[in-house]
Amino acid sequence: MTAKVLGIPKQTLENWIRQAAKGKLAGAGAKPVSAEQMELARLRAELARVKMERDILKSDGELFAGVSVKYAWIERHNKRWPVTLQCAVLNVSASGYFEHQRSKTCGEPIKPGKRISDEALLVHIKAAHAASKGEYGWPRVWQELRANGVVWVKNRFGGS
Repeated sequence: MTAKVLGIPKQTLENWIRQAAKGKLAGAGAKPVSAEQMELARLRAELARVKMERDILKSDGELFAGVSVKYAWIERHNKRWPVTLQCAVLNVSASGYFEHQRSKTCGEPIKPGKRISDEALLVHIKAAHAASKGEYGWPRVWQELRANGVVWVKNRFGGS
């Protein structure tokens, strides 16, 4: 998501992070950056965001319909633009969109604090992991589920 917002390939960002961890990345400290260069970089990032917003608004005439139509549109285009950006442009809340997605997969919203069976919890964990394309480990899956009202403790399945 960060790479998409910055307008660079995901692999490039991962390479930079790996090189920075090894201390091999010569960053901004190598040569001074002027105020004009910083402003130019800020404006480029802002322009990229505005272009995405414009493209979202130009892409379909159905965007002024009801919330459920907007949610369906966001779901169809979530690989092209960040979900949170689409939600902001379409004037719907990201939490509402994610709640809608969760209620579609599990049938009904989960009441916060309600204890669910191990089997149901495992389904939620697998769904969150799959939604992150296998990138989330247990801490982020736990946070994601917790944000969606599925509360569980790390050691529930005998893990460490």
